[in-house]
Amino acid sequence: MGYVPETTPTLSPSAWQTITNALAILADRYVLTNSWSDQSRFFRLRAQ
Repeated sequence: MGYVPETTPTLSPSAWQTITNALAILADRYVLTNSWSDQSRFFRLRAQ
């Protein structure tokens, strides 16, 4: 089973968007890098 990374700038109301950037593998970990203009941002992994 895979996972999809998602992000939203606020939790109330939440507006989750899928992150489409490619994941990189660094040693034995998956890494995702992005930059946003928001001061705060929330992330989650959603099971597919």
